[in-house]
Amino acid sequence: MARDSFIFYRSFAEAIDDLPDKEQLEIYKAIKEYALNENEIELTGMAKGFFKLIKPQIAANNRRYKNGCGGGRPAEKEEPTENQELTETEPNNNLEETEQEPNTGQGKNRRKSKRKPNENDNDNENVNENDNGNEKTESQKAADVLSQLLLTSHRKEFPDFLSGKTDKQIVKKLDGWAEEIEKLIRIDKKAPDVVEQVILWVKTPGNFWFHNIESGKKLREKFERLYGQMATDKRSSNGTSAKHQREKPALE
Repeated sequence: MARDSFIFYRSFAEAIDDLPDKEQLEIYKAIKEYALNENEIELTGMAKGFFKLIKPQIAANNRRYKNGCGGGRPAEKEEPTENQELTETEPNNNLEETEQEPNTGQGKNRRKSKRKPNENDNDNENVNENDNGNEKTESQKAADVLSQLLLTSHRKEFPDFLSGKTDKQIVKKLDGWAEEIEKLIRIDKKAPDVVEQVILWVKTPGNFWFHNIESGKKLREKFERLYGQMATDKRSSNGTSAKHQREKPALE
């Protein structure tokens, strides 16, 4: 089913921005074609691996769109759904139900009411989930972006990393990484921008830790050590630069 529009998440853009221009263009075209027309463009290398991360979310949004166009799950009985406003005299099952207590002979009859639970049978996937991600906390949203950054940074040197996994397996792995990174932010009190700096430092070609940090769990376990070494490297680099400036001969 062709669509006129689709949701594009900020986390997609922030992760794609770290890729080379050629791969960025390929992924943007693939997202557009799959989201609007459900056509998959043949991709290779890094672009193919990265699109596999995005595809499940787009597919889920397309299912929601189809469910919305079709009116959700068809009613099993030919009667108004419990969430619709009734025009007949039949009571709405979601409203209060009034029961008459027996007259005990003391005063007037008393009435009691009880509220029945909402038994909405619509299985549209966005019933309890906001497509814009508003239900997620700030730390969760930051962790989602950082988990994708960790993967895309690693794939710059190893483009086939996780290429043998299915879409569902990759998404599950990324969710696990994001869960650990969210704990790093929320429980360990590490600022997202600091976590980002550490990831980028770790994934610098030639860094000893490049091959050793391949998950959110490992990043959290080694974070203090990684941050300390990153700070030492920066001080050393700044010191060397300052010494070079002092020793540079003055121009005549």
